[in-house]
Amino acid sequence: MKRTSLLPILGAALTAGFALNAAVPPAEQLLPRDTLAVWTLRDVAATRVLAEKSPANRWWHDPAMTPFRERLVKKFREDVLDQLKAETGLDVEEYAALLQGQVTLAVTRNGWTGGADPLPGVLLLADARDHAPELAAKLADARQRLQEAQAPLGTETVQGVEFSVIRPRPGEAPFSLWFGQSGSLLIVSLNAKPADVEQVVARLNGSSRPCLADEQAWQRDSQALFRDAYLAAWIHATPLLEVLKTKLAEKAAGSDAQSFGPQPGPILEALGIHGLQTLALAARASDRGEGVDLFLGVPADKRKGLFKIPALVRGDASPPPFVSDRVAAFSRARINGAELWQTIESIANEIAPGMLAFGIAQLDASIQQKQPDFSFRRDFIDNLGDDLISWQNPPRENTLEGLGAQPSITLIGSRNAGRMLDTLRTLISTTGSLQLEEREFLGRKIYSLPIPFAEGPQGPMAVHLCANDNYVAVSMDAGILENYLRGADSGARPLASRPGLAAAAEAVGGMRTGFFNYQNDKLVMGSLLETLRAEGDQLLGMILSDVPASEDAPLGLTPQKIRDWFDFSLLPPFEQVSKYFDLTVYAGQVRPEGYLLRFFTPTPPGL
Repeated sequence: MKRTSLLPILGAALTAGFALNAAVPPAEQLLPRDTLAVWTLRDVAATRVLAEKSPANRWWHDPAMTPFRERLVKKFREDVLDQLKAETGLDVEEYAALLQGQVTLAVTRNGWTGGADPLPGVLLLADARDHAPELAAKLADARQRLQEAQAPLGTETVQGVEFSVIRPRPGEAPFSLWFGQSGSLLIVSLNAKPADVEQVVARLNGSSRPCLADEQAWQRDSQALFRDAYLAAWIHATPLLEVLKTKLAEKAAGSDAQSFGPQPGPILEALGIHGLQTLALAARASDRGEGVDLFLGVPADKRKGLFKIPALVRGDASPPPFVSDRVAAFSRARINGAELWQTIESIANEIAPGMLAFGIAQLDASIQQKQPDFSFRRDFIDNLGDDLISWQNPPRENTLEGLGAQPSITLIGSRNAGRMLDTLRTLISTTGSLQLEEREFLGRKIYSLPIPFAEGPQGPMAVHLCANDNYVAVSMDAGILENYLRGADSGARPLASRPGLAAAAEAVGGMRTGFFNYQNDKLVMGSLLETLRAEGDQLLGMILSDVPASEDAPLGLTPQKIRDWFDFSLLPPFEQVSKYFDLTVYAGQVRPEGYLLRFFTPTPPGL
């Protein structure tokens, strides 16, 4: 008798098993090449691990937060999750537990040219990995519930995969809802046609049809930003702006030829909007800290109008010695004032040739009646420097009013600060109705412009101006301006020497890229949480004041029910949880392919 070998059978079985459980390709290898926008969480299971280790999550689960957290979670579960399950049968927590691999939300072009038919498509992809059987059971249950509700439910087979399809009824929006499962991947599509579903299933089956990964704009941004990101978001601006440009041209062609004034199309062209190719966001985390990148894809040879301005920022943007480490926030931009004005002139002249120069000439002429030697360009524009510094102190009191009136100051770099301030005074005096108040402080003159009918925590509000060294200082808080004029804070060290700042700055490209920002998270969160302890209910009432109090609200969520979720008196004193907060920095970088804004929050010492 012939002996049958089990090896080929075993090999075939193993091959089939591996095929069924093969890793789902990343989103860019599944989505159509003409995808307009995508948001993708690369690996939910890995992201959960990162989230559990994050300082924010450890703060939220600190024992001191238990009373506040447990009340909020309990109320939310009762009023939202349980109510949703009772009304629809949808158990959000059970579905969330199925998510293990990627979760992707995308908008596809779908032949869209700016009209209502066809509309862009919407795709949702979610990988259950080894929870695929549970996902299949959930989908079967959903189909059963839809049939019981007599929904217009049908079935379509796409390349061997069965999809349930909810068709629109007469008079409803012209798209259908498709949902089905291929292997471990949930596929949901909002589209009148099966094109997006066909694309995803074909790519899962090994098809070589074009996908987003083949798009050059995606390749550029992905290589630069997404390689180690757990979250990626991307918008392909070029086709969107092409549609906008076409629609504006059609509107202009059909409008009255005798219409006056600048038209939207030429304005956008002058602003340089059409040079924008992509927008991207990437989030990453490690034991060192958490970072976020924001990117505008505007290649150097496409920069025009507004998109030329960031390229003017360059130089040392580190905190100067007179800024102390007691500030809550700091920002510095080294932007060349003369080049900035030239860019503004160029934009204005393209939109309305000669109008800006005419306006300045009119301004000069009106003031020269009293000051014959006045020249706005010579006295103000030509005196612009290349520095813009601002910082903010913590609120004087932890109240809503105090948070809204945090002391802040801005320094405008100038070649001749005295003359520049005199020009501002002259411009203010020409209004006739505004009067500057003058006083001396440490040998310098402070000019204050009262704001009519405005009151702050310290009394009547005013804008305070002063020339000092190579800066014109502007602030709505007299105290912070006076502290600046006094020099370095007594007993405070310079912000530049703050422990951890230099290392954090290196993670965002350093302080010499021309644009650098810092936030003291310990001070900011301390003020916020102490204010919430005292006046959180008042703030929540203000936020919910415009929400209708109808019992017909979704899930019956009235403002009062939402307010009951929060008992701010249960929040702990901030010093009990302050160890979870330290600092955040961000800086701008000019790259040949676009502009990058990079944020970084280092893990606080001791965590």
